[in-house]
Amino acid sequence: MLELCLWENLFTKALDPTKCDLGKWYYSFTPPEQIKDAYAKIEEPHRKFHATAEKIINAMNSGNVELAKQIYQEETIPNLEKTRNALTEMRLGIKNIVNDDLAQISNLMKQLRNTIIIAFGGVILFSILFTFYFIIKPLRLNFNKLIGIANAVARGDFDSIRGEIQN
Repeated sequence: MLELCLWENLFTKALDPTKCDLGKWYYSFTPPEQIKDAYAKIEEPHRKFHATAEKIINAMNSGNVELAKQIYQEETIPNLEKTRNALTEMRLGIKNIVNDDLAQISNLMKQLRNTIIIAFGGVILFSILFTFYFIIKPLRLNFNKLIGIANAVARGDFDSIRGEIQN
């Protein structure tokens, strides 16, 4: 009997489903609304999975290896599979949330790009108009005056030069 009691000492995993890594995470995590159903499916098979460990230890300690194997095959493995499936379903739900968020970010980036293009186009248009009306147009008028003065000097018409200079 001493040999069979060693089985309990060899088992190093948590019997309490709130003490294993999955349980610690599960009971400290608050899932997004979109995956609450998938998240809730984890708890029951996870608890049952841990409960089978105690049954197996008791069967082994009482010397009933066949019962321990039967519990493992009929209870442990199915509950482990259900837990894995629930985790997979939740992972896929999270993947969908992430994909939706990425699509929203992509759309926002496109909107931002279009806004920047429009704003940049507006700045360029404003710069062109500003340059034309406040730099080119006054320079053109002054050049026209200078050309008029140069033509008057070339004709020898100094009276019109006086009028051009005063304007």
